[in-house]
Amino acid sequence: MGTRVYADGVYLLADCFGVELDGPPEFEYELGACTEDIDLGWYFLPKGSLGACRLRYIGKVGGIPRIESVIELAMSPKTHPQVNVKGCYITKIDADPVIYSKHLILPRPGADFSTPEELASVGMTVTGMPALNSLRAVVEARPGCITSADLPLRAFAGSFELTPHADVS
Repeated sequence: MGTRVYADGVYLLADCFGVELDGPPEFEYELGACTEDIDLGWYFLPKGSLGACRLRYIGKVGGIPRIESVIELAMSPKTHPQVNVKGCYITKIDADPVIYSKHLILPRPGADFSTPEELASVGMTVTGMPALNSLRAVVEARPGCITSADLPLRAFAGSFELTPHADVS
């Protein structure tokens, strides 16, 4: 239940693409148990506890997977199974041509990451950026309820045509 927030991306993309999902996104997961005790300095993970996960939310249109959101989180690489965290945002659109984009989130040059808290600050900043960057658009929006899809950067809405499903493996 705590990961349902990640399904929002599937709903948002469906809205932006102008497609209606068959129903709520399907949920799949893979959990990685720590293969040894892990001391992060600020948190202790005993052997056998949850150390990593791979979450997948799948939106189907006409019974075919069309939009998915995959989230990989790991506190340590010492898990079984090991979750291969990519450390970036990947967007892939199976079309002609296929569009594949990787977005890396890097610390500012010269950043000091000598403590886990400083390292975590990059993730906290990235998490807050969408809300911060939407302030102007929200203030300037029409009165009433709006969603992320009502904010800028959705000029592509309605411009995609669904084609037969292609394997994205």
